[in-house]
Amino acid sequence: MSFRLPLILLLLALTTTFNFAQTDAPTRTLVPGTPTVGVLTDEAIAQVYNFSVTGAGEVTFTITADDGLVLSALVTDAQGNQVIQRTDIANSGVINFNAELPDRGIYYLVVFPAAGSEGATGSFSVLLEADIVATTPDETPEPTSTEEAVTPDVETPTDTTPVFQPGNVAIEGLTISLTWAATSDLNLQVRDPVGRNLYFNSRQTDNGGTFGFDANGLCENLTAENPTETVSWEPGAVSTGSYEILVFYRTDCENVGAVPFTINVSVNGETLDPIEATLQPPLNDNATVYLASFYVTLEGTGLNGTQGEYTDTRILPEPVQTYLDAPAQALQLDTVSRGLITTGNYYQTYTFDGTANDIVSLSMTALDGNLDTLLLVFDQDGRIIADNDDIIAADNTNSQISNLRLPFTGTYTVLATRYGKDVGGTEGNYEIVLSGATNNLPQEIIDLNLPQGAFEVTLTWNTNADLQLIVRDPAGNAVFDDARTVNSGGRLVSTGNINCTVSATTPPTYYTYWPEGRLLGGSYEIDVWFQNECGDTTPVTATLYIEVNGELLLVEQFTIQEDQHYLTSMVVDNAGFASLGTGGILGGLETIDFTAEEGIPMSYGDTQNGTIIPQNKFDVYEFTGEAGDVISITLTRVNGSLDPLLYLVGPDGFQIAENDDIIPGRNRNSAISEVTLPIDGTYRIIATHYGTVFGGTTGGYTLSLTAE
Repeated sequence: MSFRLPLILLLLALTTTFNFAQTDAPTRTLVPGTPTVGVLTDEAIAQVYNFSVTGAGEVTFTITADDGLVLSALVTDAQGNQVIQRTDIANSGVINFNAELPDRGIYYLVVFPAAGSEGATGSFSVLLEADIVATTPDETPEPTSTEEAVTPDVETPTDTTPVFQPGNVAIEGLTISLTWAATSDLNLQVRDPVGRNLYFNSRQTDNGGTFGFDANGLCENLTAENPTETVSWEPGAVSTGSYEILVFYRTDCENVGAVPFTINVSVNGETLDPIEATLQPPLNDNATVYLASFYVTLEGTGLNGTQGEYTDTRILPEPVQTYLDAPAQALQLDTVSRGLITTGNYYQTYTFDGTANDIVSLSMTALDGNLDTLLLVFDQDGRIIADNDDIIAADNTNSQISNLRLPFTGTYTVLATRYGKDVGGTEGNYEIVLSGATNNLPQEIIDLNLPQGAFEVTLTWNTNADLQLIVRDPAGNAVFDDARTVNSGGRLVSTGNINCTVSATTPPTYYTYWPEGRLLGGSYEIDVWFQNECGDTTPVTATLYIEVNGELLLVEQFTIQEDQHYLTSMVVDNAGFASLGTGGILGGLETIDFTAEEGIPMSYGDTQNGTIIPQNKFDVYEFTGEAGDVISITLTRVNGSLDPLLYLVGPDGFQIAENDDIIPGRNRNSAISEVTLPIDGTYRIIATHYGTVFGGTTGGYTLSLTAE
């Protein structure tokens, strides 16, 4: 049940600004065993106190009032959810009660006149007694691990940046409006300091928040006459802290291009400075996003916060060296560490030492506030080797990187931050944990009771998009939605959101397996294709599970965009032992480090034979050409499962041509035909396979070079 003001207080709020904060007292934090005095006046008709507890348990309150003052008391958690409410119904002047608290964290005690005695004034004292209450106002609960967590250094906020201090305040109202002047479909979303969301698909909150009209929604009923979307909270209690505003440019309905817009915020009857910006149209059907924020203080006033256009997860607002040089806390395996993300301190860095091919997992979990976590991992050279924004689960904005295989021996840096990084508006305490490999399938997959086999490939993701799983056996035959069985025994039995039909399972699941006794030796290729967004623009995070002979070999989590492919491979030897290849998002020539290779010489009219195997992903050939020569190159599979791929690179190092399939879907050999060479010099041919360094097909080939 959410904290609601008595009706008489709500009516008073319509005409009088009042505050649940005790602004004239030296502190609002309750210290166990020490009485705290409060005063109710005509201006301060309620008082709020906070206290922190280190774990679940029982606390005792004794509230003693002046003669004639009849009180009520309400205890809530940091999200405003009611724990207990008590009233001095006997008019004894004393309220004495126990409250059972369900978890560690921050709690609030609200003291106000009992119903029927509104307007009463006077003094009272509050005594809190319990062993589980922290003894200092800002004490953070102790870690649950056996080792004490180190509190990270937190940058001192500027005078205009409030300290993170969740609470509630009663105000006359709160309104956020988005206005633009175009027929484009823009969307407004607001999340309050405890994570409640308001937007076109979430129109009400349990504390009086509402979303209004979806202007130009789905490009229907278009208007360019100042379309406006509004989020508002009715007079009464709202959460104090940082409110994040998100503006999405969803669809350029009539090709108008960039759209300027204005955000107006009104807090307690006072209008903040307007926020004006411009968003470019969506790229590849992915909405462009602008972030802004504002604060509601404990006194009920409003302050503008950060703002700026959202950039990609891996685009950093500062040089990477800034994060590598920042003071860092060392992570110990299976030990909880804690930190705080605020606008004054939007990130914290951590380090850990690892050995090449070690497998580690990281999790970052918000403890309070509205924090939307984000994790990135850097190697010692500052390259981002892993990232995660949201865990694969609906409405779970915590972050998790599972089963990260470390490429080098050395020290790694972890950046713990938030969605939007420096321009984000979410804040809160968090826990971060470094652990070893995770070797269990999630319970929701186990509960599907899918058939078991010698080789199992499972794909899950977090949206209504249509992802396709393609598994190719050593003979080159592929199991996918149009060929659900192959002669080697492979079978597809679960197809996720196929053809944009939302799966009955959560999360959507693709599953292909080979029955016991049917696992062939050789090279297997696993291809994940983001086929169709299906109208769901939520960023896609997928997880791929590979299990062989009952052992979970891979749990790989990755982000993927529409039309991209994630590719990996696996080799099974004659004894049935499986080894995994490298996996990643499919790229082009840039994924091949061919520049240091000494090319095999060729001349016009020559033919060369070669083999692509897991230990030899590509071959490089060289020939001398002159400007104006018209040449053709063919790369033809001779045996095995090889899916050829061909590149031509000029003397200046730039790619001139490429080809994957001569006739897509029918002829998988590769050909570059009748290309006119632009300059004199040495040209290079790269003979490889689909997926380059990530591909799994193998076999012999013939390469021929001719000139007209």
